Formats: sequence, C-alpha cells, structure tokens
Amino acid sequence: MRVRAEIHSQPVIASTRVAPFLVGRVVGADRDEPRSIGSRVIAPSSDSFALEVETDTVIPVPDTLETADALLIPPAAIALRLWRALRLELGEAAIYTDGDGLSPFAGLVAAWHGATPVIHVTTGASIVDHETVSIVDAVSALDRLRSLTATAPGVAAVDLSGRGTIIGPLIESLPRWGRLMLAGPSAEPFTTAFYTDIHRKGVVVSSGAELNSIFSDQGAWQADLQNATRLAMNPKRAAQLRACIGQPALVAASYVEHF
Repeated sequence: MRVRAEIHSQPVIASTRVAPFLVGRVVGADRDEPRSIGSRVIAPSSDSFALEVETDTVIPVPDTLETADALLIPPAAIALRLWRALRLELGEAAIYTDGDGLSPFAGLVAAWHGATPVIHVTTGASIVDHETVSIVDAVSALDRLRSLTATAPGVAAVDLSGRGTIIGPLIESLPRWGRLMLAGPSAEPFTTAFYTDIHRKGVVVSSGAELNSIFSDQGAWQADLQNATRLAMNPKRAAQLRACIGQPALVAASYVEHF
C-alpha cells in the first residue's frame, strides 16, 4: 500500500528500533487489502522526510488521535512490551539504563506498573521521581544499586546502552532470581563472573531482539499496541508520554505539506 505522510518521527521521540517512521493516510492499496483508502496509519520509512512510502506493514491510528500524539504509540508499545517480557510485578524494583530515546519511556511505564523503586542508571542528569545511580564510579554504583534493591521482592532490569561498562556492574548488582534484558545495540565486550553473578544467583538474562518486530509481527504486538494507543488518547497519560521527549521542539519533525 502507499501511505502519504502527515508527520515524521525523529530519533529524539522514538527508539532507534522504529525510527524513522511516519504517520499518514493510505492513498493506494491492492484490491485484497482490507484497509480502506484514507485510513490513518503509522508506517515504517527508510527516509525521514519521504512524502510517500510503499509498505506492507502499518499500525492503525484512530482518527480522533492528534497526529503528533500518534508518534507516541511505538515507543510506548515497546516500553510496555519490554516490562511485560520481564514480568515486572507490582512492588518490584525496576532498573533501566541510558541508551536511546526509549529510556524515558521505559522509566515512565515501569512506574505505571507500580515498580518501587524505579532506578535510572545513567552517566548524565537524574530523572525526577526516579532514583538515580551514576555509573561514573562503578564501585559506588554497585553499592547503591544493591542498597536500593535490598528489600525489593524482585528486581527486573533492562539495559538499553549496549555498553559493557554499564552491563557489567548491572549484572553484578542483581540479587537472587533477578531478571535482565539486554535490549541495547550489540554489547561491547565485557567481563563478568558468570558462576557467581549469574548461575549461582539464578539470574535470568534475555535478549531484547523481539522489540525489533513491532512492524513485522503485529499479531504478537496487538495487546501492546492497543494499550499504547489508549494511553496516547488519554490526556493525562499522553502529557506524561510527551514529557519523555528530550527536546520537545523536535517532537514533530515537520508537518509535511498536504497535496
């Protein structure tokens, strides 16, 4: 089908896994395509400024949803999916790291899940309402992570950085039965004491590869996309999702001139 762009994403708003993409309307479709001409959709695009794209995979968007807010659906869905995959439970500790534009969304969704505390492992500034652990000093970071999670009934963590200097201390800090998803780009080499830090503690380490399939495997993503759409249509939740964007001026890359 052919989709004409109304607005484009930018890496600042969405994980690099799904950027760039665009929000637009279907302007051409095969006869066997059930979606009618004029349907609003999110479509993947290899060009951040393409006026039209040809694609077989799109995400439907309600007509009542603001176009700019439709850009919030993919990163919100991915954040929902990663904590669901990690089986984050109410009252457990959630840890997330710096990485890409998904990090603030991951922290917000963890808080919505009822995680306590929500811990941001970072090399930069702190996030309001979240505990912050600076990874600049690995020894201090390790001690603080262990202190923050000491009384938690469970710990779920996601690394979005792919950096060995962050993954190593994160693995070492996890308590017994901790769960870790490596969802960043290909990790640089790092060393960990596998028997002590993973095997003996029963730590479960998983890959975040499934987070790349939001457009290609929509059957598996149906619940997350539906929930993300509901969140984007809720004024209070949408405002919180917008606040995850580091540079609001770049949220909507640019409205494309309509033909």
